[in-house]
Amino acid sequence: GNLFKKAAASKVPTVDELCAGGGDQAELCKTIAWALRAPVDVAAAAQRAAAATSSDDLDGPSSLALEILQVLGEARNATLGAGGAGGSLTRGEVVDCTERVGRAMLLERIEGAAAVLDDEVRFAESALGLCRFVNNAGVVATELGVAADIGEVLYEGAVPRRKLERIYTSALTLAAPELLSQ
Repeated sequence: GNLFKKAAASKVPTVDELCAGGGDQAELCKTIAWALRAPVDVAAAAQRAAAATSSDDLDGPSSLALEILQVLGEARNATLGAGGAGGSLTRGEVVDCTERVGRAMLLERIEGAAAVLDDEVRFAESALGLCRFVNNAGVVATELGVAADIGEVLYEGAVPRRKLERIYTSALTLAAPELLSQ
């Protein structure tokens, strides 16, 4: 065989495929996907909400972040049970759902960024969404109570390595001013 032959990309189920049908796993996948697609950085918006002196001080993103945290907490209690016992799913099933939805959404985000890499404005929007997804993934896993059990979620698509490197360096270039100001 050819040592340098590129391995075929593995088939990663889409978010829609993971959320299809009924059952507790599909419902959990829907909740995870909803939280990961949030148009806000959940942790940052929740922090702003915690600093608000009254509910009148909450802006839309802060209110959405609090709702996401509440829904994830309810999902944790329903799936793992209050205190981690007696829920509808095993810890392994919750970890599996979280990883699979994360993998599918990462594939979606990376391929979306690859498609608009040469369009500065659209790439900036896509890169922002990718960064928000990465931030929110940690929040989702933590709120579901499975962060310590999540394995590496890696991109498993067909975008060539050089293009992946361009996405990474371009996203870093966009984020550099913000990162340097901290």
